[in-house]
Amino acid sequence: MLFDHPSGAAVRPAIVAISEHDTRASPRRLYRARGVAIQHFFLRDWRLDIARDTFTGVVRCSLHSRDKRTIYVPGAVGFRFPARQDTLAAWYRVDGGAAVRWQDRYTKLFETIVRFDGGGLDNPTAGTVWVPLGKVLAARAVVIRPDDRHRFRTFQMGAFAQILEAARGTGCNPEQAFAW
Repeated sequence: MLFDHPSGAAVRPAIVAISEHDTRASPRRLYRARGVAIQHFFLRDWRLDIARDTFTGVVRCSLHSRDKRTIYVPGAVGFRFPARQDTLAAWYRVDGGAAVRWQDRYTKLFETIVRFDGGGLDNPTAGTVWVPLGKVLAARAVVIRPDDRHRFRTFQMGAFAQILEAARGTGCNPEQAFAW
């Protein structure tokens, strides 16, 4: 699995190792901040951040698109719109398939995996549309219409499946390691 760097360089995470004393600019950077080592990986439009607590050994991972409008949590992918926008009436379509009402999936996601830190009772979604991971894992694009008044928006998934697989191989396993 190759990770891209903004400079155009590519790196194999299993081969490249950077010590805490390495100060060179690298596609796989290691930072130390108050006992936490943070690594950043890039694969096309996706970014993976891995934070390892050097004292406790706890690993926290964050996987999101570079523009942070698409985020991963265990079991689902969130697509962000402005926080003030209520997306409870949103519809989504994966790779040109049939349109699905997100509200129909809301309860299932809530019961099983995803925690919703919504905007309150007047806007419980806080502008995020959650889609089950199984629906988007191999997708190329997800099209979402946030409500009846707004135009649809296309989110490119690109290398999502590859970076998620690589994340699990670089220490972001078990799924509880992922945070957002």
